[in-house]
Amino acid sequence: MLSNTAINVHHARRTNPKCKEGVYKDNTDNPSATSPNRLQLGVNALFGCVSTSFLALFAAVACRSINPALPKMMKTPSRPFQFLYLSYIISCIGDRLWTFAIIFVLQHLGGMRLVGINQLIESISAMVLASYVGNWLDRKDRRNGTLTVLAVNNISVAISAALLAVCLSLDDSNRLAYSSCLALSIVFCALSKCASEGEKMAFTKDWIVVMAKVEGSNTLSSHNATMTTIDQLSSVIAPLLTGYILQYSGHRTACFVFVIWNLLSWLIERAFLVRVYNTVEELGIREKGSEAKKELHAESNSLKDSKNSGCFGTVCGLFRTYFHQTVFPAAFGLALLYMTVLGFDGLAISHGKAQGVPENILGVFRSAGSVLGILGAFSYQITEQRLGAKKTGFIGLILQQMFLWLCVLSVFLPGSPFDPIGYFNEWTFESWLAQFRSSLYILPQDDNIQASLNGTVLAVPPARSSWADFDITGDMASIFLFFCGITFARLGLWMADLSITQLMQESIPEEERNTVFGVQNALSQFFSVLKDVVVILLPDERTFGFLIIMSVFFVGMGFLNYCYYMTKSRRLTRISGHPLASIADSPPETDRTELVTLPLPTDALLAGA
Repeated sequence: MLSNTAINVHHARRTNPKCKEGVYKDNTDNPSATSPNRLQLGVNALFGCVSTSFLALFAAVACRSINPALPKMMKTPSRPFQFLYLSYIISCIGDRLWTFAIIFVLQHLGGMRLVGINQLIESISAMVLASYVGNWLDRKDRRNGTLTVLAVNNISVAISAALLAVCLSLDDSNRLAYSSCLALSIVFCALSKCASEGEKMAFTKDWIVVMAKVEGSNTLSSHNATMTTIDQLSSVIAPLLTGYILQYSGHRTACFVFVIWNLLSWLIERAFLVRVYNTVEELGIREKGSEAKKELHAESNSLKDSKNSGCFGTVCGLFRTYFHQTVFPAAFGLALLYMTVLGFDGLAISHGKAQGVPENILGVFRSAGSVLGILGAFSYQITEQRLGAKKTGFIGLILQQMFLWLCVLSVFLPGSPFDPIGYFNEWTFESWLAQFRSSLYILPQDDNIQASLNGTVLAVPPARSSWADFDITGDMASIFLFFCGITFARLGLWMADLSITQLMQESIPEEERNTVFGVQNALSQFFSVLKDVVVILLPDERTFGFLIIMSVFFVGMGFLNYCYYMTKSRRLTRISGHPLASIADSPPETDRTELVTLPLPTDALLAGA
């Protein structure tokens, strides 16, 4: 039996072709009827900012009292790092603003199906282009490479926002122009996503390593945690700013605001990055080991042969470089974590909405998740200084596993919609295909036009359970435990993410760093796309429990990969008598400043698992 939501939507789509799935309105005659929701979300985001500040301050004080070595690590950053942090703050806020705003704009234009299509295209483009972007950054000098992806990112967002503003200005008589602008907007949005990943890769995976080496102390973990904290804080601040912009200016004006924002922020970021590059001379030098120099001519001689093999040969070469890294098992385990619906993206939020969780409660969970992510970054600094990056990553993955199993338990609690038998008894390929095709019918929609059609509007169906009558043993117990598991798992997730990232930064040769991280992003996006495909195949609420169990399974596989990496590295360390990260067949041609007491290697010792 179909849910009330699906029945109402199906009936409305048959009787009113202007009505699209996923778009509900309570009081369309009153355009400001939905404003309180945005204002409420803004208030929740503000509460998250305040609570984050207090918790971050408390964590900083606790860090100083627990670990006497941390006060030196937490001193005021040097001038180059200050400008790098400012650039990253502007970049993160700009990216988060548009990521959050485009959800509302696309929801207004075509419902959640259009949001899902945009998300899928973004993931596919990132999967295909991430490794190429990373390899391209390795072949360019840092200044021109980073400034290029910065320009592509900001200009693409500006074009995408401008095209969406045009879509909001067109009526039904210009369907061809509307569809063209919408398609181009999604394409430029996907392009900005790829450029944004390249920009973030340059900031957090390359520049920060070189600059930390220049300082000559064990500060990489501290700088990594600071960058993560900036990213998490932006995810709390950006929804607040976006909510106010959309509330007081409307969708079309907001798009023009984002156009101006991205063009201005581009110039400011560019000035900061040029200042950093000119201050740190080491950023202009690409170090290569002697073995790499010997192979340089061989690579150039084989370039013509690789061209004959086309893109396939190039891709194989990029992935071969990735698979031969010492840290490959841990990195691949991190990529497996992207095969999950247990994150605060559109899928989990939509699941919560379908179960009757109001927007303000979802906002509280999301803000709490960001706060725990920041606390995870602080916890990483403390644990890494005491136990090292490897053991810290192990602890983080254990914590993540513990809390995600709460999500599995929620599948079988009262109130869970999990009913795969009922779903598959009613499933037919014809009905599934018809619903899939209907999701691609993107039609322009105006609130006033829809309100006047037949004098009726599609009302929001009543929630299955009332959150106001919440009882831990009642129907809301399942969804409450689900979001608690996701929220608290962020603590371990960010500890593990930072640990594996630092292990990769320390072990990957400098001339291959962006290439390897590009392939890492491509693999991560591949699993994200695979997850989206599974969601499209099983879109019903009654099968969401399968997606939860699948997510925990892949997280467990990532944990096993990390355990294999730790076991293998410990065995090789015992055989050689040296830490794995310091083993190299050929020493580098130039002296390297030690980074976290371990010099960078030039080749791999672990085969892929």
